[in-house]
Amino acid sequence: MEKSEYFYYLLYILLNFLCYFLVIISQIKSITSISVSFHLLQILSSFFSLLFLKITRNKPGYMSKDKIFDKIEKKENKKETIIIYESSPIININLMPNNGCKICQITKLPLRSHHCHKCQKCVQTFDHHCWILAGCIGENNRFKLIIYLIFQNFSIIMSALGILKIMDNQNNEILTYTLTLLFSVICLFLIIFFWVFIYHIYLLITNQTTFELFNEDKCPYLLIFSLERKKILSQRGINVNDDIRYKPFDSGIIKNIVLYFQKMINNKSPIKWDKIYFDNLKSNHVKVKQDDKNISELKFIETQ
Repeated sequence: MEKSEYFYYLLYILLNFLCYFLVIISQIKSITSISVSFHLLQILSSFFSLLFLKITRNKPGYMSKDKIFDKIEKKENKKETIIIYESSPIININLMPNNGCKICQITKLPLRSHHCHKCQKCVQTFDHHCWILAGCIGENNRFKLIIYLIFQNFSIIMSALGILKIMDNQNNEILTYTLTLLFSVICLFLIIFFWVFIYHIYLLITNQTTFELFNEDKCPYLLIFSLERKKILSQRGINVNDDIRYKPFDSGIIKNIVLYFQKMINNKSPIKWDKIYFDNLKSNHVKVKQDDKNISELKFIETQ
């Protein structure tokens, strides 16, 4: 572990256990009385938040070098190396912005995979480089991040309650100001972590990534899906609003959760996003906006 990571983990240890130690000290000095169950919940939430922080970090689904790069053809003078990138068409359409990654020596990038310029690695189902984890979020740790955020939010709530219990049972003015400041800092962290949790729940139930939401121009497969989907619906006699942007990988809340969760069980088997992509493209499940009634209605149309 690098020196910078020691500081990183020290920060999160303080975030999770500092308030707990204050509660213990206050009880020892008989400032306040706190039940055993409260102590148990606080220590368990702190422990599991740090455990899942460790499990989640640095395991987003980094892609390894292709075998084809072990057979790179070299010129006889050895002054130049020739690297041939293969195209990655799916039904004659290149859905990815690049055919490969020279930095990671990958000939073909799978759908939704992108290069992280901070980690200098390609990540399967790249979401974003997360400042909370100081690492990438990808296919293998998306669901683990959500579990971590659950425990982390609960740990922060327990810490805030502990500080309130101490403040209610002492009269020292200086200590009150100090605890009030600490409580404000804890609440600030709670707002941040809770917002991140809600945001990732939204990504889960819609099967989207942060990269796709904010970098649509770098994800041509999103625009291609919308155009092809509208074309298919038009062929079935259904007119849709041109402003609609379809979500290519959204297969419904239940299936989306299963896709997230299955990577916790088996990290070795990559998700076949291309199959999901084209299954959704040709799906009979159609969302149609009826302008006259100003409502959205689900219809099931038989494939022609």
